[in-house]
Amino acid sequence: MERNWHRHIGSYGICAENGEILVIKKVTGPYAGRYDLPGGGIKDNETILEGIKREILEETGYEISKIVNKGTYDFLAEAPYNGHTHTHHIANFFIIEEALKNKIRVNISEMIDENEVNDSAGIKWISIDNLNDKNSSPLLVVAKKIINKEKISSDIVMFS
Repeated sequence: MERNWHRHIGSYGICAENGEILVIKKVTGPYAGRYDLPGGGIKDNETILEGIKREILEETGYEISKIVNKGTYDFLAEAPYNGHTHTHHIANFFIIEEALKNKIRVNISEMIDENEVNDSAGIKWISIDNLNDKNSSPLLVVAKKIINKEKISSDIVMFS
């Protein structure tokens, strides 16, 4: 079978505090049924930084200001999505430096474009120790390594 690739470029936030990380539960896409980082695709005429701020606000209801770029990683997913057989996912990672647990969330239902598909079943704080390659997207597995200051391979990560 011929491979049909989709390239997706996005920005993702790592919000970690006291041994827990803020995650979303994916309901669609190549990582459906797994925990993932809040974030997503960069829109036309939007910078990477504008994209991460918008995505975090849309998916979590939190406004962010203090972030640190932690690099860009590639992921290849062998999972059918939107008419494609494979996805090349290019992810820009950002540490959200301000703790979000005690911040007030805004009403996100008013901000989400009615034409956009919501691919999240909501947000949740979970123990970083409970993340693994069976219940998490490859982005979240890399985020765990960033938090734990582990070495990250420069190889492209293949997910299936």
